[in-house]
Amino acid sequence: AAVRATRLTPPIEKKYQELLDKQALYEKRKEEAILAEAFDEAMKWKTKVERMEKKIAIFSKQQEKGPKITPQKVGDQHIIDALARRLGIDSSFIVVDDWKHLHNLEERLRTHVIGQDEAVSSVVRTLRQAHVGLRKGTKPLASFLFVGPSGVGKTKLAKSLARELYNDEKALINLNMSEFSEAHGVSKILGSPAGYIGHKERNHFIDSLKKRPYAVVLFDEFDKAHPDVRKLLLQLLDEGTLTDSRGKKVHFRHAVIILTSTLGSMHLTKNGLGFGSTTTKQQAKKAQHHAVIKDLKETFGVELMSRIQSTCVFSPLQEAHIEKIIRNHITMLSDHFFATKDFRITPLKTAITKLAKSSYAPDTGARHIEKMIDDVVHNLVIDLLSQEERKKRYTLKHANESFTLS
Repeated sequence: AAVRATRLTPPIEKKYQELLDKQALYEKRKEEAILAEAFDEAMKWKTKVERMEKKIAIFSKQQEKGPKITPQKVGDQHIIDALARRLGIDSSFIVVDDWKHLHNLEERLRTHVIGQDEAVSSVVRTLRQAHVGLRKGTKPLASFLFVGPSGVGKTKLAKSLARELYNDEKALINLNMSEFSEAHGVSKILGSPAGYIGHKERNHFIDSLKKRPYAVVLFDEFDKAHPDVRKLLLQLLDEGTLTDSRGKKVHFRHAVIILTSTLGSMHLTKNGLGFGSTTTKQQAKKAQHHAVIKDLKETFGVELMSRIQSTCVFSPLQEAHIEKIIRNHITMLSDHFFATKDFRITPLKTAITKLAKSSYAPDTGARHIEKMIDDVVHNLVIDLLSQEERKKRYTLKHANESFTLS
């Protein structure tokens, strides 16, 4: 059973809780490393988690031979915590008046998603409205349409939201809608009808949602989906349910629905916001957003657009945003090298500027920035590790068309 009817006596319980807290901390660090694609770092924390699990098991066995367990009443919070663990969510989602999972959410999301403050603010505001009971009936917890050029943070925000809301990036159920461009794509989502091949086969999407009803469901590149597939979203957004090929309803009441699209991006990449007064810039930006929304309505239809709670327009990244992304990624690499090799890396401004100019492209945005940084830094570090003596801190420089660590 998830909840036991006995609990440890206070001194032993305190020690036991300390072990559990450490395990939770290590697990959190592991997930952070995975999110940052620092896989060596993630393996280090994974090992610590496994060691802590063994310590907890040994401690539990020792208590079986030691003091007898004192029966105590199981309270509501014990049941809530056990249910939350079973569902893989924060207990605050079960306790309606608990705002813990929304505390500082905007600030936390901004550390992961650079240059999209307006979109992040809109997402958090909509989630707060849902939390205080402003959504109707069985509709999804919240629904969003993220629109903007490639590589500006749309998918990144969806991933970050899954991790920050549900403490697990696996809470993201991702559907690449370019794979649903044909009419039969409907059966990929709902399952094959009776009498057709595959009718009795398990449906990955439906199964994923049943196992994890508290999730972020991402319909990526939604504009590439067949119109018949898009129509499914009308029922989903309106009623919070879909009926699979076997006639069983799947509920989205606890899910956050996100659609992404690049439709209308050409309006956002037009030059015209660089000069002029603040008022002029705001007017130009408003006109751009209006043009984007017009394109979305023409493609998706007013019927679908009116069902989406918040349409978030993602702006093209500016040079300052690119440089911040680069600085953040180098800091993450530096932390990794300090933990594993006992040295840090600090970039000079000239190196960051060169990386920004070399890695950023308007058609792909920031998508390939981290890979380029990894290639540059890792090649330099490989040469560094062959040296017998190493310093505690190195500076990443760029001069004469090459990067160096010195």
